[in-house]
Amino acid sequence: MTPDLVLLLVQLAVAAFWLLVLFTILLTLNKNSKRIKALNAEIDALRKEAATRRNPTSDTHLEDRLDRLEDWAAQVTKFLQSPRQ
Repeated sequence: MTPDLVLLLVQLAVAAFWLLVLFTILLTLNKNSKRIKALNAEIDALRKEAATRRNPTSDTHLEDRLDRLEDWAAQVTKFLQSPRQ
């Protein structure tokens, strides 16, 4: 094998590695985006349910659940956006 061929093979291996890293990052971002969208949809559904209820006790209960869910969604979003070690 000539030195030029070895250099070319090393460059191809490095390029393949970085493509794999990029692909993994894109898949992770897509998965996290879907999780956040699902959480937002659940929050919207709870808001609509709370708005349509007439029973004050039920509204209070739903608002408490909504507050807890929003807190949880904020924690999940913060966790997903934090750098990994």
